Formats: sequence, structure tokens, C-alpha cells
Amino acid sequence: MFPTTTGGYSFTVTLADEHATRRLVVDVAAVLGPGDLVTLSGDLGAGKSTFARALIRHLGGDESIEVPSPTFTLMQVYDLPRFPLVHADLYRLSGPSELAELGFEDVSEGAVTLLEWPDRAAGFLPPDRLDVALTLVPQQGETFRHARITGYGSFAPRAERIALIRRFLARAGFAQAERRHMQGDASTRAYERLSIDRAHYVLMNAPRRPDGPGQFAFADRNRVRQILEASGWEGIEIHPLDVPCVLPEPELTRYFTQLGPVGGILQSADEETRVRVIQTVRAAFAPFVHGSEVRFTAACWSIVARAP
Repeated sequence: MFPTTTGGYSFTVTLADEHATRRLVVDVAAVLGPGDLVTLSGDLGAGKSTFARALIRHLGGDESIEVPSPTFTLMQVYDLPRFPLVHADLYRLSGPSELAELGFEDVSEGAVTLLEWPDRAAGFLPPDRLDVALTLVPQQGETFRHARITGYGSFAPRAERIALIRRFLARAGFAQAERRHMQGDASTRAYERLSIDRAHYVLMNAPRRPDGPGQFAFADRNRVRQILEASGWEGIEIHPLDVPCVLPEPELTRYFTQLGPVGGILQSADEETRVRVIQTVRAAFAPFVHGSEVRFTAACWSIVARAP
């Protein structure tokens, strides 16, 4: 184990009911990969086990999967389609010294670990992880909760990606869509099948790569078609689509100075170059700044196809 680190990216979500909780579960599931650690924080009854159960069933594509609380068994292992998953509960541990007794060393290296009561391992958690902290709000009802999602270390960009995709889907009218993972290609792009009102769509998530273009890059239309055809989709139609976007002005500045492809260059540039590039970028976006917001149109695709 490695010492706990601080910092990262964090955002909050209001969970008014079980449907809202499930939407957050799907958001988290979409960014997970082999070897990831997700910690679930919160008091007794905050909904940690409920969140874990929904996440395991979604990843397994089967709502009937038995997911007992590991409070007494301490650890349960699930063989899911995308990766093995370890669900562990540290509530009964008296301290970090007992972690070795759980048998994490025997678990597959590529397994995702879902850990409840991570405070019992304070100081010994890996630096790269996603934390979901749940808080009850009794005055709002039994199912009402607040959730704070925090990405630590290398998980910070993925946590920010969760927030970005939530906003994108809400603006595009797909906040209530059912989302299912689709097998993609060997690139960093990820694909999901969206279903709403008996229609099916494909969401392509193409985050910035260290060695290439970023979020605003155009994707290869033919490659998307090949992936769909290989997955059994038929009647594929891909059309250009302009999507109106609204961002707080500081977010755009942060993207270009820290996160985006320009930001990657600026990190190693001298101060004079940084100032000159930032001024140029801000001037280019000046026509789209309205008060504290940046309003522009993103070039996207509309993909229509018959699901397999």
C-alpha cells in the first residue's frame, strides 16, 4: 500500500431518489477500468452498500445478481464481463494493521476494488482512486442524499470527465437515458449505448490523450461505423450535429491553461510564452463570452442505428 495523498478534482451531486442514485452509479461505471479503486465513504445507513450493489449489478448487466453485504465476510469477489470486482467492507477492522488479513494479495491484479469504510485504512490507501462520499439529509426524506465525488491522483481527470459528461447529457436531453457499455477499439475512446423513448444512440467519450489531440478533436467516422457494425448494429446513419454548449468562463480558462492540448504545452513553457498563448486563446473566444458564461456551438455527430 502507498501513503494517502490529498488533492484532486471534486464535485457534488444531489441524489433526490433511487433513480438519481442509479444515474450516478452509471456515471461511475462508465469510467472504470481494470485495477481501479473506488472508495465509498459515509456514516451508517448513508447508502454505501446500496450504491455498491447497484454498481455491481450494472457492471454485470444483471439486476438479479446476489450482492450480500460483506460486513461479516469482509470481502466478496465477482467475475464480471469487463473485469473482476472485489467488494470489501472494513467496518469491522479495528485499524490498518489488519488489512493484510483480508487477502488482497490473492486477488487478480486487474480487478476493480470497491471499498466501504475506507477511513479504517487511513494512511494506507493508494494515491490514485475515486471516492464517493454519501451524506444523509433526513429533513428531505429517507432516500435523499448528497454525494461528493473526488478523484485523487491520476483519477482526477476521470472524475472531472464524469461531471462533464453529466452536463453534456443533461443539455442534450439524455439525462434519463439508459446507458450500457459497448466494446470499443484499442484507443482511449470509450463507447456507450444510450436508450431513451425506444430509440438507441451511441455516446463516444474521447478524452484528451497525452500523445494526441484533446476533447475537441474530430473522431474517425469510418472507425465508429466499423465498431458499430462489428457489434451487430444495422442501418447506421451518421450525420453532423451542432450542439449548443454553455460553460462558466473560469472552466474554459482552466481547460486551456491546465487540461487541454494547449495546457499540456503550457506546462513546460516559459512564463512569457504562457502569457502570450493565454492572451491569444482568450481573444479568440472573446466573441463567445457573455458575462460569466462562455456560449458556443460544438460540432458533434448524430448516430442512428438499429440495436442488435
